[in-house]
Amino acid sequence: MEQTVAHLTTLLHTLASTDNEQRAAAEEVLSKEYLEKKPDLALSGLIHILRNNPDVPLRSFAAVLFRRLALQPVPVPAADGTKTHTSALFMIQETTRRGCLAELLGALAAEPVVTVRKKLCDCISEVAKALLNKHVAWPELTPAVLQCVRAAEPEYRESAFRILGSVPKLLMPNDVLDMVTVGPIFESGLAESEVLAVRITALNAAVFFLIEASPDTKAASFSGLMVQMLNVLPALLGAGNEEGLTEAFTALIELAANQPKLFRPVLPQILNFALSIIGNAQLEATTRHSCLELLLTIVDEAPAMVRKLTPDFPSKVIPICLNMMAQLEDDEAWHTTNSIEEQEDENDEDYVIGEQAMDRIARKLGAVVTTPVAFTIIPQMLAAQEWQQRHAALMAISAIGEGCHKVLSKDLGKVVNMVTPFTQDPHPRVRHAACNCVGQMATDFAPSLQKKFHKHVIPALMACMDDVANPRVQAHGAAALVNFCEEVERTDLAPYLEALFGKLVTLASSPKIYLQEQAITTMATVADAAEDAFVQYYPAVMPALLQILSTPNSKELRLLRGKAMECATLIAMAVKKPVFQNHAQLFLEALARIQNEVTDPDDPQVSYLMHAWARLCTVLAADFVPYLPIVMPPLLTAAQIKPEVALLDVDDSDEDYSAEDGWQQAMIDGQRLCIRTSLLDEKCSAIEMVMCYARHLGTGFKQYVPQVMEILIPNLLFYYHDGVRHAAMRAIPPVLAAAQDEPTAVLPLWSVAFDKIAKLLPQELDVEMAYNVVAGLTEVIQLLEKQSLNDQQAATLMRVLNEVLKEYYDRVKAREEQRQDEDFDPDQEEAIEDEAALENMVITEIAKLIQMLLKIYGTHALPLVDQLMDSVVVFLNEQDEDLILLAVSVFDDLAEYTGPALATYMNVFGERIVQLLASPLPSVRQSVAYGVGIAATKGGPAVHPLCLAAVPRLVEMVRAPKSRDDDNVVATENAVAALARILRSDVLPVQQRDEALAFFVTSMPVVFDEEEAVVTTSFLLDLVEAAHPAVGAQLEHTVDALLEVLYQGTLDDDQQLQQRALADVKTLLAGMPQDKQTAIWNALPADKRSVLKERGFF
Repeated sequence: MEQTVAHLTTLLHTLASTDNEQRAAAEEVLSKEYLEKKPDLALSGLIHILRNNPDVPLRSFAAVLFRRLALQPVPVPAADGTKTHTSALFMIQETTRRGCLAELLGALAAEPVVTVRKKLCDCISEVAKALLNKHVAWPELTPAVLQCVRAAEPEYRESAFRILGSVPKLLMPNDVLDMVTVGPIFESGLAESEVLAVRITALNAAVFFLIEASPDTKAASFSGLMVQMLNVLPALLGAGNEEGLTEAFTALIELAANQPKLFRPVLPQILNFALSIIGNAQLEATTRHSCLELLLTIVDEAPAMVRKLTPDFPSKVIPICLNMMAQLEDDEAWHTTNSIEEQEDENDEDYVIGEQAMDRIARKLGAVVTTPVAFTIIPQMLAAQEWQQRHAALMAISAIGEGCHKVLSKDLGKVVNMVTPFTQDPHPRVRHAACNCVGQMATDFAPSLQKKFHKHVIPALMACMDDVANPRVQAHGAAALVNFCEEVERTDLAPYLEALFGKLVTLASSPKIYLQEQAITTMATVADAAEDAFVQYYPAVMPALLQILSTPNSKELRLLRGKAMECATLIAMAVKKPVFQNHAQLFLEALARIQNEVTDPDDPQVSYLMHAWARLCTVLAADFVPYLPIVMPPLLTAAQIKPEVALLDVDDSDEDYSAEDGWQQAMIDGQRLCIRTSLLDEKCSAIEMVMCYARHLGTGFKQYVPQVMEILIPNLLFYYHDGVRHAAMRAIPPVLAAAQDEPTAVLPLWSVAFDKIAKLLPQELDVEMAYNVVAGLTEVIQLLEKQSLNDQQAATLMRVLNEVLKEYYDRVKAREEQRQDEDFDPDQEEAIEDEAALENMVITEIAKLIQMLLKIYGTHALPLVDQLMDSVVVFLNEQDEDLILLAVSVFDDLAEYTGPALATYMNVFGERIVQLLASPLPSVRQSVAYGVGIAATKGGPAVHPLCLAAVPRLVEMVRAPKSRDDDNVVATENAVAALARILRSDVLPVQQRDEALAFFVTSMPVVFDEEEAVVTTSFLLDLVEAAHPAVGAQLEHTVDALLEVLYQGTLDDDQQLQQRALADVKTLLAGMPQDKQTAIWNALPADKRSVLKERGFF
């Protein structure tokens, strides 16, 4: 052992060397010679150094290295001959491990140096977590830690809470929570009177204990502990320990993010204390900001609780946030800069934090409580002499627009009139803020703002584009126009095009490159909005853009060239192929040349090139196919980008893994997982471009299908970037479609994809991804029809769908429980409904998938659908709208695609379907009425009793007092159509049929549901042409109904039926006296007579 310890000591010294080669050699020896071949000696030796070496840094390093080596994965042979990985802690002999663990606890009880103790505690914590994960006992640990809690030395007490904070499960043996035992442990630390560091560490430990215990539903029972934790804050403030106070706030933020309800009993006190911190300009910015972040995190996670328990929150916090937003100094560099990229160091400034806070308060607490407070103060700020006040007010309006949309949209004109005059403010920073505000409002209140206020907004922004002395104002005015034009109607933009185009051309010749870039970007958006109205400006623009693309590939011009690509291709899409054709070849050659010039992976032109090629593909269609060999290689390379990943110890420097360089970090089991995500957006775009080519080129893309599918399928599980997963799933159907004429090639590829999809869908937590998966399944089944699923795959699909439906049902029930929460309020209902609406997308798509299976396989799909019937029965009898609609859609589709086989399911649907015709939900009544009508047509005699029972309910639907209101009219029209189908199917006895026919005639017309309008109008015309007494008894009404159908243009897509209706109404009129004809005509509203004449009917 002595020789080993000596050698390890030498290695430790070498590992601390600044010589990279020496350090690398030592790491190699430690890994290959010790860890892989002699792990027992390695770990025992390090423990010996930790316990016995007099050199303090060496003992500290030994603790760090023991942790790393003990937990580092090591390749070992598996039973099947392959290699697996385990850690050295579980490779060494049991006696060695027990000896090491005992020595660690010995060091915990004896180590006198604080810095070494911290490394030792980190080591013990990580080893303990590894043992817990493997269910390996370390029974001596908890008593040893609790002994430290009771120790006389404060550094020992601090060590104990450091370990408890890292391994809170130590206080919950066998996952049993006993606050009688645990409470006094924390009480001793939180009430520490000697050393504040102990209180801070105890607070941190209490936070992670509460997170681990997950006591959200029993918040009241933890109120005593919460009070003790919060009492640490005034003590730190009183001692002037701002660093400790910030650390305490950071811990409480973590608790608020995970267990916000724990703050319920103490929320008013927290608010009052926080106000004394946030508004105290004498304190450090980091202290104030972390305190504000605690409040905002509680707001984010429990807005209803905040609204209920602290109704004065907005009136107290919003003024402070607005004041923070005004803490802005004028900087000469702001005016003279040649680059307007946001500076990273500005993110921690008061004005940025205040603006972000306003946004979060508005979105979470809602418009009803935010708007009155904000707009009591904002007008005063706009009238202030200090430009900073006016600037802050405008930025505040910009920040709260999205969250306060419902309230502000009612007074949008007032807000626009409040903001737009400041585009002429004396101070350029205020004019810049006004442009920012208008641009954000153009996004938040689209398209209403564009439609109603273009006369106010466009001239105001164009005036800013004339501000030659302030190019940043010019650029921001042009940037705001981008937001505005993204949602503007072509006709509303047309009057400004000439003046706007002239200004953009002027800006494009500015010496400021950022202004040129913005002018070109805005021009692209204007062209996209103007569509063919931009044709007249095309000859002046396209040659200039080609000229930019011919400039040298210097670094400072890369972004400008990228913007030129974007602009030119958007213009090409706007003016279409015939206009662009003359420049197409030149442009394609320019792009090909630039693609060859780009060698730097960080070159912004890479992304612009990808999108430019794709837009050209949409314009040129089949003419683009010859360019695929140029486009596809770099695109496929980008689609296969792998993230750079690094796993760092908590003590490792992370200067090479900064956010500025595109790295994101997360703590996992005591280590920092660093992922460079900056290139993953490019990967996502590449996959989206592949989808674009496949969709637009069809079989022209066929040769790339196998290679592309090999890339797409693994990316379904690319959890580093959700966008990549979504794009990969959306791309699969169009890529397969490109080779659908070769099923022998497509089916094996689809089989591999299906297996992957079937595994991921039941566990999918991302609602958008789940939607994309189900939509993709539907699209592929539609594409491949009966070849899409073999028997095994079909069975797997039903099992997966069953799991998804059951999980969805559980979430519906969870939302119902949320509505019973003590803090529930109407604003929270809106959030719940938003969540439900997202999940409903998936359920609606599942209904379409079931429909597609029945449509393609018919009665052969019934064994599959039977596997879902347990869920369908449950859903059918629920109160939740989306659950009922899914069940009813299955009934509708069974009726439509399996005909008489529907009889088998009458015991499931029959009585409940009739009941649902009286549902208070219009969407349910509509779907049920449609299904009843289809059942009458296709279901055969076995469903006639259902139809007979439904007739009185259908009549009641049509007769209801508000049946033709906007919310109800479509359901009502489906009821009328159902009556038509039942009557046409000869289901009713003679007397009941005559009554129903008379009622049907008086229920016409059907004009809003075009599909049902065809059914009902056709049946009415049958009655007219048969001179049925029901028509004769309601002759004038019949004429009025047919005239309404013609006036509304409901039958425009069925010219034959429309002409038949016109002929029949003319016949009916011709059979009347002239004075009666004239009276009917004159009784029509003037606009209806005018439209009927314009359409050539009369």
